[in-house]
Amino acid sequence: MARVENIRPLVQFEHDIRFTQFILAQARERLLGRENHTKRPSIGFKLMIDGCMEAVVKPQLKSSSTGWELSGVVEVKVKISSDGKVRFMDYQLHSDGSVVAKRWYKNEALTLAFKETLLALINMAAENPLTIISASISDHCGICGKGLSDELSISLGIGPECIKGFYKVFVMTSSSVTEDAKEDDFPSMIKTLRKALQQAHPDKGGDAAKFIALKSELDKLKAVIQARKAA
Repeated sequence: MARVENIRPLVQFEHDIRFTQFILAQARERLLGRENHTKRPSIGFKLMIDGCMEAVVKPQLKSSSTGWELSGVVEVKVKISSDGKVRFMDYQLHSDGSVVAKRWYKNEALTLAFKETLLALINMAAENPLTIISASISDHCGICGKGLSDELSISLGIGPECIKGFYKVFVMTSSSVTEDAKEDDFPSMIKTLRKALQQAHPDKGGDAAKFIALKSELDKLKAVIQARKAA
């Protein structure tokens, strides 16, 4: 019994709910128009740090009479490569903020290492998901998995089509515009913010609080652009 109590905090814990909210919002965006596909839609992507820690993130889908639907659970397979060995652990992230390991190692130190790796990935991605995706050393899109050819897409870790949906979700779920945004991304970000503002406008039945938050984001982005020009 004592051992069970020792291991429980390592396999059942809480995480930054912003991460799961973003992943599910991203999944809904990618699922649009594909709900009735015969083949299960691919809506997962990879997160990576330093080339030795990786997490394959897959929002769980379920089949219903109206097509594919999100279950609200996000499955994450964490991979750690060290000392010539590759180890995996599987987790489920729930929309209430809880994390449950589907399996774990008897070695408590190793299980703790996986927990800390997962939380590091989650916390960094919760602040700015693009930062983690861009850290991938792969020349494939971190969202759809297709090959990347142009230098900008490779540096971002996302292809030109996926980046549109990514920013749409990002500005709707983020609380701030990052100072390290790339200048090439500014036009797309501004366009997405303006469209989101139109949809959230109170005169059109939108959410007033969301409209104010989005307006603040647009003002911040414009300030960043002006600062870059003045530098």
